[in-house]
Amino acid sequence: MKEIAIYLRLSKADKERTRESQSIQNQRALLYKAIREDASFGEYPITAYIDDGYSGLQQDRPALCTMMQKIRQKKVVAVFVKDLSRLSRNHVFLAGFMEKFCPTYQVDLIAVGDGYDSRKEQFVQTATRLRALFYECYSKDISYKVRNALRSKKENGEYAVARPPFGYRREHKGIWRTEPKEAECIRRIYASFLRGDSQKEIALEESARGFTIYPVKVHRILHDPVYCGYFIWNKNRMSEYIPNKNITLPRDEWKVQKGTHEAIISETVFLKTWQKLQKVSRDNKKFVQNTKSFKKL
Repeated sequence: MKEIAIYLRLSKADKERTRESQSIQNQRALLYKAIREDASFGEYPITAYIDDGYSGLQQDRPALCTMMQKIRQKKVVAVFVKDLSRLSRNHVFLAGFMEKFCPTYQVDLIAVGDGYDSRKEQFVQTATRLRALFYECYSKDISYKVRNALRSKKENGEYAVARPPFGYRREHKGIWRTEPKEAECIRRIYASFLRGDSQKEIALEESARGFTIYPVKVHRILHDPVYCGYFIWNKNRMSEYIPNKNITLPRDEWKVQKGTHEAIISETVFLKTWQKLQKVSRDNKKFVQNTKSFKKL
């Protein structure tokens, strides 16, 4: 039997909640009300497809992909959404979904908040296309402003990362303070490595002390100049051509700041560690030679 699909999406989920977001609940209530008031769909069961915490520019959302697969299997008679931006903020994808995908599989599309109903020929399609374009531009504009705000904070020496690295804790205004027990663990890791212990041996030793430490974490700690008081950012940027793809920038474009937080180890210890890590790439060896002052990468 065919079903009515309601698609619900929220771009930013509250990480601390255990239940679905209030916005998702509101969308569901609005769509159920619209379906009840439409006599054409009274006989069909309703299935909700929910992507809670996904961007509208992202096309590989799990619930959206599942719903589209159901449509291809001809198991869906209609799709209800709060507005077209819930489906997508990419106007090319949205136009294809509305004008090709749904008509191909004989699926009605209703966007309640936008007043769009594919069954009504009198609806002005141009307005819908302009609205879809607006959704995409709005989303990209917000993304641009957020990136600029984060960049400004970093340039002012403020930490704009979600979580401090192992060894630090966040205080008010984003200031990092050392976590005494974790800081001592980091000092032991560097000392053990310079003494000749392998990264696996170090991980086992620290795990025995009660820390959740794996060799890959030891490797990351030994390579991170954050522990000698340096903050390095602008390592990556989003690709302009591939969605959700991060590109690693050349080292000479990285930004380095000193004195933004307390060091756990000295620069001397860190440089000795880097010089001992002979299995790194040629690029990293050049990096070691040029980081005596860490003023320019």
